[in-house]
Amino acid sequence: MADFRTPLPAHRAAFARMAPGFDLPAAAKEELRTLFQAAERSGDPARLRRTLRDFFGQYIWHWPWFDTCAAELEAAGVWPLCWTQDGITPDTRWQAIPHNVKADLVGRALVTAAYTERDLANLRQLQRDGVSRPIGRLHLDDDRCAASRWAFARHALAVERGDFATLPPLFPGCAVSFRIDLQRGKR
Repeated sequence: MADFRTPLPAHRAAFARMAPGFDLPAAAKEELRTLFQAAERSGDPARLRRTLRDFFGQYIWHWPWFDTCAAELEAAGVWPLCWTQDGITPDTRWQAIPHNVKADLVGRALVTAAYTERDLANLRQLQRDGVSRPIGRLHLDDDRCAASRWAFARHALAVERGDFATLPPLFPGCAVSFRIDLQRGKR
């Protein structure tokens, strides 16, 4: 039977990319990585939400990346639809965001990063195996979100050219994903 769970190396790579942005002690980050990995690989989204909410409920913490993204999106004149739906406005500060919303934003970011790292590893393997012109592309998953459309437009061409310096998540809750296009028959 095939195992469709995200491979452990993708979890480690995703966490290595995201964890420096969490203002938590090193031991707590390692505990978070272990808990996230087990909950995400269980395939149960409710378990993942509960795990993250329980974990972050133990700490007073900050996510500077959220603040950086919020400032950048506000300056661009766009705002994430999911943030608006969660009651987050440009005037909202991290400390005022409800605990469960913070945990959900982190969960979505970690899952997106894990899927991105999995697909990036698969793309590199296809390239090593000589599969006909595989390329990585960004995909806009929800075109109702102006912030996601803006982030997609800003980064899609670079990713298509093979520049993987900036990959999803492009901001917490971003509705842009990384996909592989095999471009069969194209030369």
